[in-house]
Amino acid sequence: MTASAARPTPGHDSGGPRPPVGTGPLAPRLAWAGIALPVFIVAATLCAVAADIDLAAARALWILAAALCATAALIAWADILVVVHRRRPDPRSTTPGPPIDNAGPASTADRA
Repeated sequence: MTASAARPTPGHDSGGPRPPVGTGPLAPRLAWAGIALPVFIVAATLCAVAADIDLAAARALWILAAALCATAALIAWADILVVVHRRRPDPRSTTPGPPIDNAGPASTADRA
């Protein structure tokens, strides 16, 4: 078996360390959800106002549109929560953190 065959192919989960935070597919997903959330909130509000003003037969359509926009806003909000949770560092990770500067004595003679 060659050395290249033993290496995992890029893009497959090899159980190794995660890529840096900004390089994965989560960053664009978070950006799109962050844009969609306020847009759908405003759209749901405008549709609800239009349903309140409209006295014709189209009122049911405005209510339906407001409900769909509110549902889409809830999905965007849930997606933001999922992405933020996935971007947190893994607490089980064995990668060492930054070095800790001990403020203890400088020499070993003080310990004895």
